[in-house]
Amino acid sequence: MAFPLTESQLKIVNHVDGALLVIAGPGSGKTRVLTERIINLLHLNKKRILALTFSNKAAEEISERIEQNLTEDVFEDVFVGTIHSFCLDVVMNRGNLIGLPSGMVLFESEADKMAILKRVFSEIPEVKNQFLGTSDKGKILKNCLSQISHYKQKFISPEVLMDSNNENEIKFARVFEAYNNMMLSQRVLDFDDILFYAYRIFSERPQIASSYTRLYKYIFVDEAQDLNAAQYKVIRALCNGFPTL
Repeated sequence: MAFPLTESQLKIVNHVDGALLVIAGPGSGKTRVLTERIINLLHLNKKRILALTFSNKAAEEISERIEQNLTEDVFEDVFVGTIHSFCLDVVMNRGNLIGLPSGMVLFESEADKMAILKRVFSEIPEVKNQFLGTSDKGKILKNCLSQISHYKQKFISPEVLMDSNNENEIKFARVFEAYNNMMLSQRVLDFDDILFYAYRIFSERPQIASSYTRLYKYIFVDEAQDLNAAQYKVIRALCNGFPTL
């Protein structure tokens, strides 16, 4: 059984318009307060709400509580999901605006990505040459995937590495670029592509970000203190120009 909300929590729940930052420690009920505020807004007929979480478990918890307190037609005015699920939806529906092919699918397993990288090293001449005289090819492939993931999480593209003064980075940029091109030719994404491409869509096509902030009048971010740099950049790009007062 849930305890009654405190005076401070009720103040947050009853806040309607304008930006709001809630700072509280672990176990203090931040997610519950966020959920209660969503329910309160919907009771006030304040619709079109986007609630972003860090885990599927938190998204399910918020969704279940909202469903328990509201009718199904009202619940349809809320999108609750992880940052990655929201961004994946953006990429799948708007990716063509930055040149991505339609009908893309998500590669989640390491084996699938490894298969693509092996093809890159076997079929792309300028990349294949980097394998010559190497005995431990498996280790090189794993290191390459790890490094590609690192750069994508930092939103560093092959084009940026090409401008480096470091010859090793320039060589790696060729592998990175060939891997990306092979992925796109197969119409597939890896997990790190989701935030990277969503950020590109929002930053390169700000009118798309504006269309989402017109669609969602209230945007919630659960556990915002745990945002990494990539997630923070995506949300900043999404909310650029969003009213804060």
